[in-house]
Amino acid sequence: MLAAIVGWALLLPAQPVASNSAPASLGVLEDVPDNDPEKPHTRRVRALFHFGAGNWTAFPHFPDDERELAALARRFPRRVLWSVCLGAKPLGTIHGRAAARFEHYSEVGLQRPVRAPVPSVGAPDERFSGFDSTPVLRPLAATSVGRCALPEAWVKVASPPAELKSRVVAALPSPEGYATSGVPTSEWPATYRGPNGRWIVEVHREWPDWADRRVVFIGPGGGLRVATGEPNSHVGRSGKSAALARGSIYPHLIVDIGDWNDDGRVEVLTKFEMYDLDGYILLTGDGEPLATFDWFYH
Repeated sequence: MLAAIVGWALLLPAQPVASNSAPASLGVLEDVPDNDPEKPHTRRVRALFHFGAGNWTAFPHFPDDERELAALARRFPRRVLWSVCLGAKPLGTIHGRAAARFEHYSEVGLQRPVRAPVPSVGAPDERFSGFDSTPVLRPLAATSVGRCALPEAWVKVASPPAELKSRVVAALPSPEGYATSGVPTSEWPATYRGPNGRWIVEVHREWPDWADRRVVFIGPGGGLRVATGEPNSHVGRSGKSAALARGSIYPHLIVDIGDWNDDGRVEVLTKFEMYDLDGYILLTGDGEPLATFDWFYH
């Protein structure tokens, strides 16, 4: 089954970047816990990706040591006027100012808002808390292009059809090396319907003693692609590691989808979590990774 999923992606035609696509930066407005758990959280924008010369790239984010960390801030934009979005809905603008230096590895890319108020949605919970596990407000997409855009052909729906749910669950690999008991329940916290039979769905399979969270891309011909391992990820302070195994399982959540470089096509921003490692992956609407931004804590 996994071979079929991977094989579908290889058959997709190449999609050239539209000539009118514009330079852009993409980040997230985060609820950042203080290193002292007794102090309140702060709201900051983390600059993640930049689009230029026809490609999305990540800002530098994985220093080899503390000396490189101290110099890294110079490679980020000093100030950015961010438009904060949830789908196509604008939530406000923020003037983000970069720090003169990053004091901790987990602070890479963070900018402080110059003025309040700062938009927020919902109440703090653990859904997007990552490795720290502290309940936080959900991250919100932030773009430098001055608008929030979602191609008209894409809409968010409450839940995928029953037939689609069955196909998605059947395509997900069963966990190995974990003791699971009983029949899992499945939740569908984010579902998007696109043109020509395309879907993007997030599914959480919950066993009594284990959970699996995935993002699944359904192509126009009915093929499925599961977002799993990302070949540019790293593990801990040991430095840059070998690629993650294609079947690796870790939380993978949809932050938002939108057209953030004005090329008429949708991009998908997801967040993942591993041990001592959190990060974001930007993907095409077909599930192909474009760029990864990750950081460790220790």
